[in-house]
Amino acid sequence: MDAAELYAELYDYDTLEAAFEAASLYLEGPPEDSEPWLINLQNHLIWRSYEPGKDPDMDRVVLSGVSILLKRHSLTGCDVTSPELRRIIDDLTQN
Repeated sequence: MDAAELYAELYDYDTLEAAFEAASLYLEGPPEDSEPWLINLQNHLIWRSYEPGKDPDMDRVVLSGVSILLKRHSLTGCDVTSPELRRIIDDLTQN
């Protein structure tokens, strides 16, 4: 899979929604209405303005999204070649 396609799959709304559900037990302040919150996160990922470490709940959802992608494509973190995705993985996992 192309690196850009993998990153685009991360910010796909369905992926983010699944990641939100997976991370929901660990969110500190989950929003009552997740849709606007997820759209905001999606926009940050699309425009590459997402900053790991700035919002712990966003970090948890993004990391869950990365985990979903890795499982979906039978990849490990080392297999990821997308610079944006690689930076996010490194920042969120302290690599």
